[in-house]
Amino acid sequence: VIDEIARKYMARVVRTKTNSRDMMEVSSQPGITLLGESLGGFIFPEFQPAFDAMFASIKLLEMLAKTGVRLSEIAQEVPKISMVCRDISCPPEMKGKVLRTIVEENSEKEVDMTDGIKIFNQEDWTLILPDAMRPIIHVCSEASNIKTAQKMAAEYVEKIDSIL
Repeated sequence: VIDEIARKYMARVVRTKTNSRDMMEVSSQPGITLLGESLGGFIFPEFQPAFDAMFASIKLLEMLAKTGVRLSEIAQEVPKISMVCRDISCPPEMKGKVLRTIVEENSEKEVDMTDGIKIFNQEDWTLILPDAMRPIIHVCSEASNIKTAQKMAAEYVEKIDSIL
């Protein structure tokens, strides 16, 4: 969805790892004007290279006031997607084996390893992301419909269970 919106407005997307430190470092690079993350946090590096909910709220109000656009109109513009996330218990010493096996099994597919392993299936994708603090692997699948997202997530949960 982010890529689609960025294309529409001729913006560039830069991927980063999901930890706060990496996000703050990337946001301080030249040319980065906004950093958003999956839990709703935003960084405006021209103001400060750290998450700031109050500043994000003010920027949203400012944008709405300047453009005269209603928030409901913006929400309607966001493409509809379906996302399914599952957490799998995984001993820390097995995380590396799980990730290596998943990479090997998907060597013919488009894969992004910015953070975890993101496996693409045309426009749909599944992210296999080991939790840095807990003995868990997160599996998130995004697809154009809920059935496909559920099927993709279940497929990778099954693969990980078989590895473990």
